[in-house]
Amino acid sequence: MNLWEILPTAQQIAAAPIASHVAFVGFFGAVGLVADTACRLMGITRRETKIILVSSTTAYLHAIPMCIASYGLLSAKGWTWTGPWGGIDFTAPNSPQEIAAIVFCQSFMIYDTLSMWLQSSTEYLYQIHHVGVLIHMSLCLYVGRGGLSICLCALLGEMTNPVQNTWIIACALYDDYKASHRLRKLLTLATLFELSVARFFYIPLALIAVFCRAMLISPPQEAVDGIPLAVRGLWCFIPVAVVAGSALFVRGLLGDKGYWDEAEAGKAKKE
Repeated sequence: MNLWEILPTAQQIAAAPIASHVAFVGFFGAVGLVADTACRLMGITRRETKIILVSSTTAYLHAIPMCIASYGLLSAKGWTWTGPWGGIDFTAPNSPQEIAAIVFCQSFMIYDTLSMWLQSSTEYLYQIHHVGVLIHMSLCLYVGRGGLSICLCALLGEMTNPVQNTWIIACALYDDYKASHRLRKLLTLATLFELSVARFFYIPLALIAVFCRAMLISPPQEAVDGIPLAVRGLWCFIPVAVVAGSALFVRGLLGDKGYWDEAEAGKAKKE
């Protein structure tokens, strides 16, 4: 018997969502403990750095599988990067595979939110994002429709995660004198580039406009009957809020001289 034979199927996850949530939250918690132990073995003792490394490790293990699963489910419905997207019903009934992906994503958001609360984190923008995502996905599971729209949100939202988390790790290691300013600056530029392309160009074109048309402007009758207007409106608003939050993040990044000038970075480190 190999590993794939003992893992639960999408149908089993969809049939037992509460138990699956508990199992996935436990999985992320176990990964966090392993990452924390690895930090100790590597001699990383500063609390802030350990928190970032543990958080980024679990974020990688959420983002990469979600992107792969979401892309596979979208491709099966005829979705491509360049469109056209008009023939895809993003309000269709949820499939077991879509439900499984949602449960996995929700579990990470629950774990990460609890972690931030327990650590008294001041990353309020991330906490608001996580709560918004949990509401979005819970409504999708409640009405039983729109799972494919969640997959599109997850793909476009999480595909920037690996580079962004690598940048966050580099910033933490720089503060510990274990990464160079040049590396941090390079990853800052990479993060700005991918956010600019994904959040400020592609998402408005390939997600917000598509959702507004599919859910508000010309929704199928099944969606009108099965999904309340307020819920469809919220599903269109949340990606707009994510883009707005990304704009605030980028503005702060551009305005912080420490990321661009090594002398300023050195002053901030000493302080």
